[in-house]
Amino acid sequence: MVSARPLVRYVDEAQAVVEVRVRLDPLEAGRDAKLGIELQGPEGEVIERASGLQPLEHAWMARFEIGEPRRWWPAGMGEQSLYELTIELVADGTTLDRRTTILGLTSVRRPRGETGPALLVNGRERPIERLIPVEPNDETRLLAASGDALLVVRDHYGPDVLFDAADRAGVMLLQAIPERGRKAGPALAQVDRLAAHPSLAGWLIEEPEEPFADRLHRLDPTRVVFREPELEGA
Repeated sequence: MVSARPLVRYVDEAQAVVEVRVRLDPLEAGRDAKLGIELQGPEGEVIERASGLQPLEHAWMARFEIGEPRRWWPAGMGEQSLYELTIELVADGTTLDRRTTILGLTSVRRPRGETGPALLVNGRERPIERLIPVEPNDETRLLAASGDALLVVRDHYGPDVLFDAADRAGVMLLQAIPERGRKAGPALAQVDRLAAHPSLAGWLIEEPEEPFADRLHRLDPTRVVFREPELEGA
């Protein structure tokens, strides 16, 4: 009934800006439903709380500014601090839906200049020494990896258990877009599901001239959309 897409729009050592986009089932929105949201810090402290918010046209967006954020880092670069975002849908005094999402405050970008395969994580360059494919059979055990490895999830969308484990272990994942999953509806649902995971370093389009990349960037403008040839040196 509630579909949320948390996006870390900006983060540095002094401040983080988190944008939360929520979509509602039209039937529930028609019941004069209201939304409440709570953001808890890594120690369980309440950072932000809002309630009684009326969505417009079955959708709602909020923007939170967090001072002195505890950032999420890949293993070997720092801590894997995680926040908890809870969204509650209420109508006529009854809770219709309640969803909790784990959120990490991190920024992953391309470094400037010719640096070889690398990522800029929270403003610090992290060389990528290895690409480790993640096959469906590998998901029952997250392969041990250091922070300079980038795991690539191919041919399928990685399940929540994989990304949850990577969040807590400080492992970075690159989610390839399967050919069968490039229609607007399935892709939107997957971006909503995975956007909050700090371990998601970016998206991968395997064909170099894939027009779907532009649509994917509009859905998640906070992450890099890679083409396969860009990572051939890793």
